[in-house]
Amino acid sequence: MRGNNNLIQILAFFVFHRKGHRYRKSVENYFSSHYNGRPVALTASGRSAIYFILNALPQKKVFIPAYTCNVVVEAATFAGKEIHYVHTDENTFNSDTFDGIDNDSIVLATHQYGLPSNIEKIVDHCRKAGAVLLEDCAQSLGSKVNEVETGLFGDYAIVSFNMSKLLTLPDSGGLIVAKDQTAMSRIENELSKLVEPSTEQNRKTLRHGIQSCLLSNGYLAKLYHYLFAERHGRMQTYEHDGLASERDSTYFTLLAEWKCALLMKQIKRIDRIIERRKEI
Repeated sequence: MRGNNNLIQILAFFVFHRKGHRYRKSVENYFSSHYNGRPVALTASGRSAIYFILNALPQKKVFIPAYTCNVVVEAATFAGKEIHYVHTDENTFNSDTFDGIDNDSIVLATHQYGLPSNIEKIVDHCRKAGAVLLEDCAQSLGSKVNEVETGLFGDYAIVSFNMSKLLTLPDSGGLIVAKDQTAMSRIENELSKLVEPSTEQNRKTLRHGIQSCLLSNGYLAKLYHYLFAERHGRMQTYEHDGLASERDSTYFTLLAEWKCALLMKQIKRIDRIIERRKEI
């Protein structure tokens, strides 16, 4: 959230861009063009984007890096998949060895921290095994391998827009990228069931956005961390202990129009955002 949105922007977009799909369509058009004309679909979170893809595929097994975000495991669990963990390199934090995959497998290749995995090797491995390749590009928007952007190697890819990513939204947001319309059509039925977020859900998201803006102040951030993490013997705050037992609202709702408007504001300076991330 820091640096991408400020409190005035969040409040203004929340008040004036609540209805319609104009910004949602603009964001999807932008990302379709960004990913060489591939079909895309916005979701209310990165985790739900993973879920919708996995849930639409008939393959029973999903191979996941042992070092990954817990919501990836949640999404695979909710999709009813048989989870297999694979070795993660201690230097790169990525995985490129997926032993045991076959044509009943989905490989989830993560570009951890935005640093590309050995994706060309993974593509070759999946092609030989007949496995489906899903790229987790949650943090790798703009990262390239041999001048090809991550997200263009797999059968599917996801991007995340939560508060720790390059493009940031209050709470969360996500994007599905499919290699072609046939691949996207497999998940369109589930996407068609999504509904607009409720008034209470929008208000909750707004509160989180305001909180994040306030915590961009270093002193307030330290106080918040002490009160809600350090004092309880934790390194960080958690949404919940362990894996979630049920799907949250982002699995059932569209990405709110006012959040799409915030995305478009950031997209206009996306090149500068990507360059700054590389510097960091």
